[in-house]
Amino acid sequence: MSLLGRSFAGINPRFHLVGIYTLLDLLVRIVTAQADDSAEWPFLFVFVSVIAVACTFAIQGVIFSAAAGRPSGAQRFLEAAAILFLPLFWLQIKISFLVWIPVALGTVGWHALFAADQPIETWAKGIVWWIAPGVDGAALLLTVYCTPVAIRYRERNAWGRPVRDGLGLFRRRTRGAMEILVLVLLIVGVTAAMHYMEEPGKDPPVPGVAQGLALLATSWMTLAALFGTSLLVLQPTTDPMAMPRPGEDGRREDARREDAGRDDEVRPDDDAAAPGPPA
Repeated sequence: MSLLGRSFAGINPRFHLVGIYTLLDLLVRIVTAQADDSAEWPFLFVFVSVIAVACTFAIQGVIFSAAAGRPSGAQRFLEAAAILFLPLFWLQIKISFLVWIPVALGTVGWHALFAADQPIETWAKGIVWWIAPGVDGAALLLTVYCTPVAIRYRERNAWGRPVRDGLGLFRRRTRGAMEILVLVLLIVGVTAAMHYMEEPGKDPPVPGVAQGLALLATSWMTLAALFGTSLLVLQPTTDPMAMPRPGEDGRREDARREDAGRDDEVRPDDDAAAPGPPA
């Protein structure tokens, strides 16, 4: 069975997670669409966002556990929500910086060079609307490939570079990574179609039935892609540049320190054993 087949076969028995994932997305969209100037709305938005983010991270942790063949019940969901919140939240901050900072700099630079006579607020809003699906797609790609790596590092209580190692799957697991990439591109295409059906310059509307079904489909494919990359991360490898095995992080660091100590060490018998000048 292909990697994509195994991915969907792993997600389909857990389709309730797809439903929860979709409801969280819908909830955030509905709260955003109902934005107003009341004093309660910011509190409501922050509260809903934190709950949605925590549950999303918990679902990602459950998917990783399922790919590893571990139990993935309610207890695992709560454990994942508590343990993975900070590392995955930090990962999302890094992904946002990697994706949006180049976009922001490029937008400001393009405006200064070619559209300086237009107000940057109005001009940039239109540009961001047109490129948003591509930017969100880049963030989705990094999330799908890097989240299982970050979870694996957290389970080992080890420091690592999940972004670099996640993208390194294209080198170490080229065939499987490309299969997942096809699925990610399909998700981006569906999301872009939903985005461009809206009117530019207006606030996103409350999702309707068609948009809700599309979100269900993209959630299903997203979790399947995450299951697939988890399988790739969990595969054993002999690549010396791959992620270290459990417990090897400390041993490698100790070995580097020992080697450095040997290089800097001055042996007292070296000078005595060294040949002197000829008599």
